[in-house]
Amino acid sequence: IVTKAQQVGGSFTDSFTHYNSSLWIQDQQLEHCDDICFMAIPDHLSYNSPDIDNTSSSNTGLLSTLNDIPCKTDPSKCDNAAYAAGHLSSVDRYLYGHFEWYS
Repeated sequence: IVTKAQQVGGSFTDSFTHYNSSLWIQDQQLEHCDDICFMAIPDHLSYNSPDIDNTSSSNTGLLSTLNDIPCKTDPSKCDNAAYAAGHLSSVDRYLYGHFEWYS
């Protein structure tokens, strides 16, 4: 996966082969709710991961896992959310604009 985003001062490209702290914040202990609520936990992010259906012979980028570990066994680690997941936020702020995701 490669992502390109246009910001006020320029753009960036990231292939997610490793965590790039100059571009991203791995959110930690941040509860996020849409259809369900989950607690953001960085160990649920895997960089330089193989694709999930194993159709590629090379590693392809970022995998964010959503599951009930450790929430089911220790709800206090998830602030009582039922699920945990990896979650990234960009270091720089962006407005609505042009974003491209490639896989």
